[in-house]
Amino acid sequence: MPSMPSTKGLSAIGLCLAVSFLAADAGAAKVPIAFAPTLGANPTRTQQKLATLEGKLPASFALPASLVTMKAGAIDLSFFPEISATLTRAGTSATSPAMTWPAPSPALCTKHAAFVVPAALLAPGASETCKAAGAAIGEKLAPATTTACRDVEQPERYVLGAPPAVVDDTTTGSIESLIGLAGEALSHYPPQTGLLPADFVPTLRSIVWKLRRPALAKQLASARASYQQAIGVLGAQPSCFDAGARTALLASLNALDGELMNAEGHLTKIETTGKATSDQELVCLAAHGRTRAALPFPALTAEERKFAAFWLGGIYWRMRGGGLIPLGQTQKARTYFCEKPFRRIGDLAGGAKGEEAGYRMFLNIFDGWGEWMDMGTTPGGQDLYEDLVQMTDRGRHQVADTPSPVSGIPIPGLGITSAVAYLDKENYDTTPLTTGGLEMGPCYAYALNALSDFRYADVPMAPYNGSLIEGFTAIGEFCTGASIALGLTESLLGGTTSGASTVPLCKNRQCGDDGCGGSCGSCAAGTTCNTDGACVTCTPSCAGKTCGGDGCGGSCGACAGADGGSPGPG
Repeated sequence: MPSMPSTKGLSAIGLCLAVSFLAADAGAAKVPIAFAPTLGANPTRTQQKLATLEGKLPASFALPASLVTMKAGAIDLSFFPEISATLTRAGTSATSPAMTWPAPSPALCTKHAAFVVPAALLAPGASETCKAAGAAIGEKLAPATTTACRDVEQPERYVLGAPPAVVDDTTTGSIESLIGLAGEALSHYPPQTGLLPADFVPTLRSIVWKLRRPALAKQLASARASYQQAIGVLGAQPSCFDAGARTALLASLNALDGELMNAEGHLTKIETTGKATSDQELVCLAAHGRTRAALPFPALTAEERKFAAFWLGGIYWRMRGGGLIPLGQTQKARTYFCEKPFRRIGDLAGGAKGEEAGYRMFLNIFDGWGEWMDMGTTPGGQDLYEDLVQMTDRGRHQVADTPSPVSGIPIPGLGITSAVAYLDKENYDTTPLTTGGLEMGPCYAYALNALSDFRYADVPMAPYNGSLIEGFTAIGEFCTGASIALGLTESLLGGTTSGASTVPLCKNRQCGDDGCGGSCGSCAAGTTCNTDGACVTCTPSCAGKTCGGDGCGGSCGACAGADGGSPGPG
């Protein structure tokens, strides 16, 4: 059975909150780029632009301490950990084999995989009435019925039913349909195994199970009803069927029904566990005097919402730039591949206010960045350093500047504020969102320096007439969209100030985990922490042991192999 998602989202929320309350100091970095002030064709001008960029940021702004620094020649570039890990994998995945898709599954539906209707089901000389009964059984056991279990076991298979390359309000109108639209295209381009994180498949499946829970439950119920109807026909007209074949089919149908019951139980467990984690996240927020609005799909955890934002934000921002499904109209691409996805991403992490923030972020997409995206590679243009500074500022502009009226583009209420200003007013911490915007420059610079030869899905395949990644600017687009989407999601998931007193996580607890990635303390020697968080007297024992712990925090001695040799028995 697929592994359940972990509760690492709790510590991630704690980290996000910790970052939210970090006080900026004079030495804290404000931009995710750093290089010697003497570098560049015109270092004085470059440093002036860098100072201007820093001056546009709030005086209290400081980059999150969790960012990871990566080298691009003589430049230090900082990224969200998820971005850094993805860029690193892209640089090392060239020799890994292509993954199997849909991914291999655990044994949830083994009986369905082996099931066939007996070839000689009808008794010899069957009447027309019996033939009709046999046909009815065949109808009830058609592939559409018997694939229900596999569609639960491999929930990503649903994207195969998405209309290829059809872009409209329906196919971009929900998180589920956005996954379907991009997923159908990418199903033709299995990535190398090293390109995706190790938990990609189980995390994606957990998300899809939760998004499609009603549809999957309906499939299972319909399949179970069909099995019962087939069993009813076999029972009502036994003389129509070969006795041995009838007995075997009845046994098979009962076994298949059992697998469907297990599949339903699996979905219920996934949903229940996810809801418990999501509820605990609210407890962790309350501990810091914060709260967040009720979100769609309550069983989705914070980590899963970030995962969906990261991959959808990156893929669709690249599609906006002409990847996979070029639409031939810039404004159409902006609407379907930027506005609609970022509205949905915002809604997934922040409800109605998140959707509004996603829309406000989109409104600055009309201001281009073509003169800087080459990162100094165009003869006669600016050099790498100036382009990097201005692309970094362009990313800040995307999320933090008041949108300007655009000819032919209706903006409700002139003077509408930026995504950052809107969320600031609503008491969200916008540090992650601002950081996501600022990573636009680093995205392009790192791609040019380390990934200029990387290619993925670079050969168009009908009906798709565009490639996804065919050069460093395409990587820059993916990285930018993923960074902004991730920053937006982290700002929204961090919630708003609740006005209520903080909730002590360790109330009435002396020890153990506080449920949010922290500790309520440890117990003194001779005592141990019980499940209620109390330190209780403990009797140490080394009976039957030559090494290891004594059950009370003490030691029974060192085991052989502790310095690298063979481990001894405990």
